[in-house]
Amino acid sequence: MTKKALHKKTHHLTISDVLLSAMKTLKKKKLPSVALDAEVLLAYTLKKDRAFILAHPEYVLGASEIHTYRACIQNRVHHVTVAYITGRRDFYGHSFFVNNHVLIPRQETELLVEEASMYLRQHPKKKSLLDVGTGSGCIALSVAKEIPSLQKIIATDVSEAALSVAKKNARVCGCEKRIVFQKAHMFGSLKDSFDCIVANLPYLSQKEYAQAKKLYPEIAYEPKGAICAGKTGLELFELFFRHVYRQLNPDGTIFLEIGNEQKRSIQRLVKTYLPQADVRFVRDLTKRIRVAIVQM
Repeated sequence: MTKKALHKKTHHLTISDVLLSAMKTLKKKKLPSVALDAEVLLAYTLKKDRAFILAHPEYVLGASEIHTYRACIQNRVHHVTVAYITGRRDFYGHSFFVNNHVLIPRQETELLVEEASMYLRQHPKKKSLLDVGTGSGCIALSVAKEIPSLQKIIATDVSEAALSVAKKNARVCGCEKRIVFQKAHMFGSLKDSFDCIVANLPYLSQKEYAQAKKLYPEIAYEPKGAICAGKTGLELFELFFRHVYRQLNPDGTIFLEIGNEQKRSIQRLVKTYLPQADVRFVRDLTKRIRVAIVQM
């Protein structure tokens, strides 16, 4: 084929053409969500929504759009997540900016937001919230949007880069004046106490993390420190419970995302460090234990 013919062919590729090609490429790599990924990445490339992509299969792409889209597909082939490619992830009805300094918000973590928000609605006198290890800020910001009556919200993270992402998301959500972001390992030098503490701490053991990377190579692009807690996976929970009493009001409540096999370990930690507290567990839609709720 001559350069002229190739140039002409490239300049007459439609949405239908490039989607078909992209899905074939992704399917060869046995990636999940082939059609969805191809459509989302094309919508991102064209700065349109998916509805436009599905409604205009005849739309002809320009050369730069084709080049950008192919680069996106190649990134996906190498297991870069769609969220990191587009810089966005939807979570609890909001769109959050993400990059490789923060854990990508998971749909299952929405249960943590749901339980905390429901509790705060049922207890309107509770006015303060602490989010430990905020990452992208998606948990604190989602609860803040759900509960406008909250008067004090603090979110901590050990990573300055993660806090920059969270602050950007707070500005986009219109919550920058409602939340104080503070660099801290766990509770740091916090002097405040709170009615409600939420945390999605790293809880995979080193062995579980290695297994997860084999099953989901995308995890390798996320900050390991936001996923892997150490040899047992309980190291940060141990640290959390050892010090949380200083930050929790006498009748406060803790909401934690945990692993499915960690129920007994969490019960042990509560009994050891918060012996007067009650703990219950909430399962997600797949019937796996996902959230621990500790009530003083």
